[in-house]
Amino acid sequence: MGSYEEYLERSRKEFISTDDPDFHYHVDNLEHSRRVCLQLMDYRTTPEERDRLFEDLFGYKMPSGSQIVVPFNCDVGRNIRLGENNYFNYNCSILDVGIVTFGNDVMVGPNVTIIAVEHPRDADERHKGRIMGKDVTIGSKVWIGANAIIMPGVTIGDYVTIGAGSVVTHDVPSHTTVVGSPARPVKK
Repeated sequence: MGSYEEYLERSRKEFISTDDPDFHYHVDNLEHSRRVCLQLMDYRTTPEERDRLFEDLFGYKMPSGSQIVVPFNCDVGRNIRLGENNYFNYNCSILDVGIVTFGNDVMVGPNVTIIAVEHPRDADERHKGRIMGKDVTIGSKVWIGANAIIMPGVTIGDYVTIGAGSVVTHDVPSHTTVVGSPARPVKK
């Protein structure tokens, strides 16, 4: 059995199944993040307690000026890399089996889902519970509208606007506005 970092690197290159000797890392992370996210939803927690919980979830202090409005959900937590001055509105879900990186000054609308995990297309393989992390990178000064979905492996450049309800299936170059399902450029 290897370290978590070795497992993470391998899981971003190949499908990992439940019978993998290091799959316990995935299960342990899921359990930990679910417990912390449930604690975050207790509106009686003070701002200081929420900061401590986010630090426990991510493995680092919240960057300067960043704020996450609860409820918030994620798979792992420590695979999320936040920049400064990021704002996440209610009900953001990040499936961070792969690494999810945010630049600075990112605004995330309510009910946004960011997916950094892939499953096999073959039904028999998928039924075995196989997963692969597919990193998502979001640049700086990005605005992600309400109910948008960012799919696995997508890179979003700087100064991008993603319209509400859009499903982003491909990379988005900097200085672009995309809308729709699948998201298409409407303005550069």
